[in-house]
Amino acid sequence: MLVELVILAAFIWFLVYMYPTLDPDGYRFFGDAPHVPYLTQYASHAAVTVVRWAFYLITAFSIIFMMLTIIGELIRWRINQSRQPHTLPGSPGEEKVERFNNTFKIQHYLLMISFTLAGVIGLLQAFPDWAAGNNFLTNIWGGLEIKRNFHHYFAYVLDFTVFYFIFYIAYKFFIKKEKMRAMLPRFKDLVDMIHMNLYIIGFEKDEPDYERFTFGQKIDFFIILFGVPTLSLTGLAMHYTWISEHVISGLGIALASVIHRSMALFLTWFIITVHYYYAHLSPGLFPVNTVILTGKMPRSRYKALFPLDDEKIEGKK
Repeated sequence: MLVELVILAAFIWFLVYMYPTLDPDGYRFFGDAPHVPYLTQYASHAAVTVVRWAFYLITAFSIIFMMLTIIGELIRWRINQSRQPHTLPGSPGEEKVERFNNTFKIQHYLLMISFTLAGVIGLLQAFPDWAAGNNFLTNIWGGLEIKRNFHHYFAYVLDFTVFYFIFYIAYKFFIKKEKMRAMLPRFKDLVDMIHMNLYIIGFEKDEPDYERFTFGQKIDFFIILFGVPTLSLTGLAMHYTWISEHVISGLGIALASVIHRSMALFLTWFIITVHYYYAHLSPGLFPVNTVILTGKMPRSRYKALFPLDDEKIEGKK
């Protein structure tokens, strides 16, 4: 609970810090990247202003809403624990159910490492007024140009991961003829979301029963699925301006720069506030969920978390 409250306070501070930068004259950036002349020229353009405000408001409302939902879940969990203490079943020696195969584990490792390293270097460049970050970029390990090169290297790994995922899905669907419907949104997900919120405020006794993926995991997946390719495409447009200018114009490059930064900030806060919680910090999983490392989960725990997934639990097709 304390960790989530601290993260929420940090996010609110970030919103306050970002608010003055929404003014065209308050937009901060290092001044010698290929996209900067276009951003300077169009910083006051109405389209750029609208996009920046839209991302700011979407990020603010969505993250705060999800954080309050998480805090509500924790409060409800504490109330339930005070009435009837319980823990998730599962022991190390128990029979395991495969949750993720090796391909998905590799994709997750690539995505996690490349996004983290490219994101740290990229976001430090987005806030040149941060003294510690500015010092790291300009005075340590070769200076700003070296850091930018590494940002690009890690970004290329991220781009590769996107293509790896696309080709893997195409192979499974067209060659192996697998349906792969488990992650697709369904009407039940909307029902489960309503049920879960009613559970949090005390109108439902138990959480909803889930199939292979919860509605929250699907939201998580599709945000990443949309956000990461957006970062890749806008990043390429910013870096290879001699190509992108002929395709999307100078204003398009400026918009790509704004979208790139705004999406990176949104995904960073989403991962810190929501993804980490449901993956590692929620009750029963804290301090670390080893499933993404091993790909497997004790059968009894899997049945408790995903009781409607007959294919995994009972081996049914």
